[in-house]
Amino acid sequence: MDILLVASAFNSLSQRAYAELSDAGHRVDVVLATHGPDPVRAAARELRPELIVAPMLKTALPEDIWREYTCLIVHPGPPGDRGPSSLDWAVAERARHWGVTVLQAEAGMDAGAVWADEPFSVPDTGKSDLYRNEAADAAMTALHRAVRRYAEGDHKPRPQTGDWPSVVWRDHFRQERRRVDWEHDDTPTVLRKLRGADSQPGVLDELHGREVFLHGGHPEDHLRGRPGD
Repeated sequence: MDILLVASAFNSLSQRAYAELSDAGHRVDVVLATHGPDPVRAAARELRPELIVAPMLKTALPEDIWREYTCLIVHPGPPGDRGPSSLDWAVAERARHWGVTVLQAEAGMDAGAVWADEPFSVPDTGKSDLYRNEAADAAMTALHRAVRRYAEGDHKPRPQTGDWPSVVWRDHFRQERRRVDWEHDDTPTVLRKLRGADSQPGVLDELHGREVFLHGGHPEDHLRGRPGD
């Protein structure tokens, strides 16, 4: 098929989607949605793709695009999970199992019909490592399944209606939730906050009177003292 890949950045998952879909025999073109919807509209008019795939998109597709084309969105959360910070919440809430959902774009954020989903286990690791490994593997498994189902033409995606699935809206994971309470947070709590902010945006804190973003903490077995000393 002729597939138009729309992404906010040509990051690791976008590159992997481009490479694997191309290896599967599809003709894949890429447009970056970094300057508003017009480049996406222009690419769609020029290429007339059979399918639009968005492996990593921080902004909504324009309505005229998702009404004219089937647009598959890769969401890094299980069916029913909605919101822009899914992996952040998974790490913060110490989820042991999570998932990726490939759903069809519509007006509601992450509310479209589900074409495929794939679960994965969540190790004790940073968000960026989780994204590049377990989440990316699950995303590609689900994406290949969704594209194959669309190409075969006889699959009906499952609407997120009625009592399926249980819907959980998760707000943007802001710095107020990430902030470390150095007087009361124990080491596992601090590490979890750091892992959930790795590598973006980091945990905002103050060091020697300056605002800094903290990254990559690890347990200390020998040094002892008050936080900040």
